[in-house]
Amino acid sequence: MTQGTDVGRRQTGPIRGQANMVSLAVALLLLVGAAGSAIAIAHGSLAAAERDPAERNVATDLADRLVSPDVDHVRRENVLNRSETEALSVDDVESLSPGIEDRPFRIRIDGRTLLERGDPSGGTSVERLVVFATDDERTYRLDLEEDDAVTVPRRTDELRVTIAPENDTMVSTIRINDRVLLHDPGGLEGTATASVPWTATLRVTVDAEGTDGVVAITATPETTAKARLEVTVGAGG
Repeated sequence: MTQGTDVGRRQTGPIRGQANMVSLAVALLLLVGAAGSAIAIAHGSLAAAERDPAERNVATDLADRLVSPDVDHVRRENVLNRSETEALSVDDVESLSPGIEDRPFRIRIDGRTLLERGDPSGGTSVERLVVFATDDERTYRLDLEEDDAVTVPRRTDELRVTIAPENDTMVSTIRINDRVLLHDPGGLEGTATASVPWTATLRVTVDAEGTDGVVAITATPETTAKARLEVTVGAGG
């Protein structure tokens, strides 16, 4: 009985030693694997860190240039001519921001794609709040028999006035806001163009002898709408 017990005890030591070696080997494998994963993650993070600033710099530069007052499609800071902006081409964009030449990009207005080259998905996006301006031509009729004056909204810098008296009616003076715009004591007739203050609402009145005829005033007041401009730039080729 005592000998059997001793034999059993002598066999336990090697078995436990083998188990400990297996556990150590597994732990080493896990440690090496974790270290390799950490190195791979660190390398990927470093590559992204090197790439993202370059993308952001290009995206920021393009967004800034698109709203700069010194470019043709911008009327004043952050106020863009809608028709000219919508007509921009890839060549125009490259001229505005040379750093974009070898990169995919996308320009969106309120979520609608305005211009795109390649696939910049996953790239860096920069947004700007802008105002789109449109010239809306309107004509206002002043009937000499019925009307004392017409009002033209502000944000127009020029009026085209067409004077069409009939019968013996003679129009001598056209005034805006009590200031003489056109005058001829012998009578005004036909079409004339005159500059007006851009920031003022205009009240147009007529001095006339007789009440037959019409004076038509054509203006192109600027209408505006706020919008969100988004520029996305991808990695260079």
